[in-house]
Amino acid sequence: MQARLVIPVIDGVDEMDPQDALGYDSRAGRPLRALNAYQDGRSKAAVVLTCRTDQYRSLERHTCGPPPSPGCGFVGE
Repeated sequence: MQARLVIPVIDGVDEMDPQDALGYDSRAGRPLRALNAYQDGRSKAAVVLTCRTDQYRSLERHTCGPPPSPGCGFVGE
C-alpha cells in the first residue's frame, strides 16, 4: 500500500441504476463525483472504473463531471 502498488477497481458502475434514473444524486453519480475528487497528495489518485461507455458519458452529463483525464481510456469503441 505504501508503495502505491494497489489500484482500487470499481466494477459495474453502469449496473447501479436504471438508464432513465441517472442523475446527480443517483447511486452511480455519487461515487463518480467522489472519484473526481479522489486525491493522492496533490494529484489525482489512480483508480480503475468499469462502466459501459454510453452510461458513463450520460453520467458525465448528469453529474456535471469533468471530461475524462488524459489517462482515461475507453475499451471497445
